[in-house]
Order: sequence, then C-alpha cells, then structure tokens
Amino acid sequence: GRSTWRPAGLRPVEWALVTAVDGRPLASAAAVHAAAEQAGVGATVTYTLRRGTELFRVAIPVRRFAWSDFAVVFAPLLAVGAWIVGVGAALVVRRPDLPEAWGALVVCVALGLGMITGPDQYGPYRLTWLFFLALAATPPAILQLTTAFLWHPSRWTGRVVAAMYVVFAGLGCAVASRRFEPAVFLPLLYLVYCAIANAVCRSSRAPRTT
Repeated sequence: GRSTWRPAGLRPVEWALVTAVDGRPLASAAAVHAAAEQAGVGATVTYTLRRGTELFRVAIPVRRFAWSDFAVVFAPLLAVGAWIVGVGAALVVRRPDLPEAWGALVVCVALGLGMITGPDQYGPYRLTWLFFLALAATPPAILQLTTAFLWHPSRWTGRVVAAMYVVFAGLGCAVASRRFEPAVFLPLLYLVYCAIANAVCRSSRAPRTT
C-alpha cells in the first residue's frame, strides 16, 4: 500500500487475521470490507485481530480508495505483469521450435500471473488461489528454462520437470488453503520463497552449453 495509509503510531498488524469489526465477529474479508463501507469515509473502525494466540484491537479511519491510489499501487503491477506474459508469448510465436522459448514462456506466465493477480490480494480475493499457484509454479518453471539451456530435451528431463510441477502445485494448493492460519501459512510461503531464490541462484550459476 501507500505510506500515507498507515496512521502514526499504529502497531504492526502484518500477518494478523481480522476476527471482528467494532466488536461484531465477521467470518470473511468481504464482510469486513462491507462493514468499513457501511461505516463511511472518515469514520473510525475498530478491528479485532488475532496473530497466533495474541488478540488485540486497532482503530483505523476509513479512507476512500481513489484512482490516484489505483495508479500508484495496482496499475504498475497489472501493466508489467501483462507485458511479461506478452513477451513470453511473443518468443513462442517467433520460435515455436525452440525448447528455450517454451521455457521462457512458462517463467513469464508464472511471474506475470503473480503480478497481475497480486492486486487482488487487497480485495475482493477472488483470485487468491491463482496468485499462490503462480507463485508456487515459479521454481519449476525456472528449472524447465534452465534444463532447456543445459540439455537437449529428453524423457528424463521432462519427467523431472513434470514431477516438480506436481510437487509445487501441491505446495501452492496448501498455501492457498491454509492462508487463514498464519502459523501454518507463513512456513509454507517462506518455503516457496526459498525455492524461488534457490532456483534463481542455481540457474544463474549454471554453465551454458552450445
């Protein structure tokens, strides 16, 4: 978000689950948003949050999300994500015979979809599952691209890459399904981040063959 959205002196609320608004228990993000909308711009809403076993309350004024906010926060992610997917697609259209082009496409789609669906994590949360699947697909996509450069396509490399897609698809589903429990969600999410960093480092050190 924007730095101006955070009231001065607000305690850290990252990775905390909203359980109630103005003392009224709510079970979904849509209900929380509706409660804030009902309170109206300028009103102060008190959120009850849970982080692990800790419960605390935070009072935050309701603000209107303007087009200027969209242009700063969301538009760059949407534009860059669409550009990345477009570049990957253009490579395949130009050279569909190259395994490297297909490897670049899956990397571009994974990264691009992650950026395109990233704004939905602010709301209305309809594409959360796609965001986490795209995030989890990034490590095997990088592996596919790396193998395309290092070895000619073969049955064993294809099996290894396919197995990695299955493993990380399961991990992505686990992250999406347990996103409401930070104690489980965060270790799974950090595992995906670690796998992405490891895949990038290995691909950058891999020797190039001709």
